Amino acid sequence: MKTINLMLVDDQKIFIESLAHILKKAARSINVISYAFNGKEAVDAVEISIPDVIIMDIRMPVMNGVDAVKLIHQKYPQIKIIMLTTYDDDEYVKDALKYGAVGYLLKDIPIEDLVTQIKSACSGQVVPISRSVLEKLTHNIDLDSAYNPPEWIDSLNKTEKKILKLIIEGMDNKEISEIVFLADQTIRNYIHKIYEIIGVPNRSQAIKEGRKYIRFL
Repeated sequence: MKTINLMLVDDQKIFIESLAHILKKAARSINVISYAFNGKEAVDAVEISIPDVIIMDIRMPVMNGVDAVKLIHQKYPQIKIIMLTTYDDDEYVKDALKYGAVGYLLKDIPIEDLVTQIKSACSGQVVPISRSVLEKLTHNIDLDSAYNPPEWIDSLNKTEKKILKLIIEGMDNKEISEIVFLADQTIRNYIHKIYEIIGVPNRSQAIKEGRKYIRFL
């Protein structure tokens, strides 16, 4: 199994050290290679360590996690960044996902689930948003989004809409292939076409846009 090089970013040193110790015991394939205690340190540390995945807190001194995500993603788009925080503040969620985070989890997540999501992120699969965060996001969708679908909705055919719904639900390509009875390469072709129709560069952005208009799919 491929070793996943992980960076932990949090302003609470005890939390970082504890999480690193727990992850070491829970998953041999995860190797914590660097720490940072604020967003600025994370941006600087990435230049040296180039991790596969970053676990990033939100509220930190000097530079917060959202700003760090934006800077890191611009230079290293291949690095998967998962937000792990105590807060389910929807404004932070929206900005973090907009700037390139692949998931948003709360710190009360069971360690086995966190390990699963780290592995999912590294392999390019979707990292779910914690249920309480997703509920808040869904509750706060503006009325324009809820009742006035964009033009791209009508540009998707029946199969494309079904695949987009499955992506939003967190299915990976293999699972989608089994559900719609199409080959993996065909699914990949459909997904790239969906990105083009929506006007987004990647899966996380497609999920973000798709969630706004899920009722129309």
